[in-house]
Amino acid sequence: MNWWHCMLQSDANKKDKKNVEIYQLMMDLLREEELCVTNVRQAEREVHDILEDRTREELVTELSVSIYDTQRNDKAKKHREMLVSISCLFHLLTASDVVEYSKSQSNKESESSGSESKSTGFESESKFLWSKSK
Repeated sequence: MNWWHCMLQSDANKKDKKNVEIYQLMMDLLREEELCVTNVRQAEREVHDILEDRTREELVTELSVSIYDTQRNDKAKKHREMLVSISCLFHLLTASDVVEYSKSQSNKESESSGSESKSTGFESESKFLWSKSK
């Protein structure tokens, strides 16, 4: 009846365990197995909850873009485009002012000097641009 149990023992001279001891050992192992199964089920529930939270978070994800990344940030991009358009308008207006100013200066110079020297108007234009940049 206990011959299979004796074959599994590493020490042949060791006394055989009684059936009650073997039964107790088996019951302890079964309880530990049930505890392990319970722990595994609990870990599976935790993993399932984590995965549910993750999918819920992925569905509601709102990407944030740095305010300093003007290529990807829409507000900063619009602001930059507005500044560029304003600066273009400013340059157009100042360029037309320069042309008008240089024409008026050349007319004044030609009236005052007559035909003494021919002025191209670039001298007054450069003076005007120089004073605008300061």
